[in-house]
Amino acid sequence: MSSAPNRCLEYTLEEGPRLDWFGDQVILTTAWISGLAGVGFIWRTLIYAHPIVDLRALKDRNFARAAFSPSSPASASLPRFI
Repeated sequence: MSSAPNRCLEYTLEEGPRLDWFGDQVILTTAWISGLAGVGFIWRTLIYAHPIVDLRALKDRNFARAAFSPSSPASASLPRFI
């Protein structure tokens, strides 16, 4: 469930310019799947007592700030998708 949002979002962002963004049914479908699966993943992670990916760690303000800061490795790959 955690890979579906990422794969669909990646496909949407890579193939969207070539296939006329939301004029193409495949791009529209993968965008919807990405959004719904992403919400489902976050919901499941917050509901289960022992999730595979524990998002509760982001409650700590310092950890959340470091995780989403511009110097983190995850944010370094962000301009690739924009």
